[in-house]
Amino acid sequence: MIIVISVKNKFGFVDMSISAPSSSSTDLLHSWKRANNMVNSWILNSVSKVIAASLLYHSTAVAIWKDLENRFAQKKWSSYLSIKEEFW
Repeated sequence: MIIVISVKNKFGFVDMSISAPSSSSTDLLHSWKRANNMVNSWILNSVSKVIAASLLYHSTAVAIWKDLENRFAQKKWSSYLSIKEEFW
């Protein structure tokens, strides 16, 4: 997914280097929202429908990305696996 977003030159919406402009510049804000929504749709369409449904309440690509990172971070999986091994 990182590759797709990077190729489209939109990774700044995920890493927060492209932040929302102030509400005083409405044209820029509308353009930012449109691009942010596009990135949101790319991310949501790349995960399962169950996961996507749980991400719909986020309004920004960075919030969706952080949620996914928190869920699927490597350290959480390694903790889960070590717990599972203890009980088996």
